[in-house]
Amino acid sequence: MFYQICRFIICVFVSQILIVASAQARDLLIVGSSTVSNHIFWHKKEEYQNNSGITFDVIPSSSGRGIMALAQGRADIAMISSDLGSLVAKLNTMGEEQLNPDDFIVHPIAQSKVIFIVHPDNPLDHLSRAQVRDILTGKIAQWPDLRSQALGDIRVVTEHPTGGMYRWVETHVTDGSPFVAHKTVMQNAPQVALVVSQDKNAFGFVSDATPDEQMRRAKIVDVPDLDATQHLYFVTRAEDAPESADVLISYLKEILAK
Repeated sequence: MFYQICRFIICVFVSQILIVASAQARDLLIVGSSTVSNHIFWHKKEEYQNNSGITFDVIPSSSGRGIMALAQGRADIAMISSDLGSLVAKLNTMGEEQLNPDDFIVHPIAQSKVIFIVHPDNPLDHLSRAQVRDILTGKIAQWPDLRSQALGDIRVVTEHPTGGMYRWVETHVTDGSPFVAHKTVMQNAPQVALVVSQDKNAFGFVSDATPDEQMRRAKIVDVPDLDATQHLYFVTRAEDAPESADVLISYLKEILAK
């Protein structure tokens, strides 16, 4: 028994040392939008760490989760792909914790495009903005209604409502009207591409920053009358933000401006 107790104490002690060492080895934790993560860090993280002299971890999830992690002190930088004000308003309607936009500093970093996707076997090549709106809100519910050779009910696939792209589409495409109630909700945009590439009746949206590996076989549908430009941001706390966060953001802005 004594031996077991000693071994337990030693294991706990060693694990705490490893946790502290891990924290000391990393300067920053960056959490949030998978769109921002793909656009900025895909296959570039090691290069950016070496050149900036700042070590960091990147955890892609959604814009809302990034802001919540930042507000709760669990992240140093949040990645978001919609404007902060509307995102905070959305989060405040979904949870008990009320956020204040004045508690954060927004750093514009880049732009991307929202693209709409279908299964590769779907012969549809073009849609109008109005048709996309009607699909997402359920007014158009079957592929034959669009003169598509695809059969069956349209399956709308979206990222989580806390995602910046979800908020962008809700604002700029559905004009504030809610998405169809029976939509399939994924945790992030890359998962949307995976589902759409597997289901012949699926319709979804992702970012043009999505790497080919994550796009799978999903097919892009052109929407010529829609300006799908999406602004991407880093966000830091207005108070107690690490100096290294500002240094890294300044470095990335300079690199991306070239």
